[in-house]
Amino acid sequence: MQPKSAATACAIGRDDREVYCWGYNGWGALGDDTFTSRGSAGAIAEPGPWKAIGAGTYHACAIKETGEAY
Repeated sequence: MQPKSAATACAIGRDDREVYCWGYNGWGALGDDTFTSRGSAGAIAEPGPWKAIGAGTYHACAIKETGEAY
């Protein structure tokens, strides 16, 4: 069963250019190699630096400064 709020959010750290995600993680959208949802931001498993990030209810996608997609 899906929780009442199945939202995933992510942001790029201003100083370190790493990606931090929080929220629903039922399908691993938080990128931390777990399926555990969390209420506070945590760094994803793949190191940066990152250029762009986008997240939706069941997914998150990011582009490194080198152009690689994750």
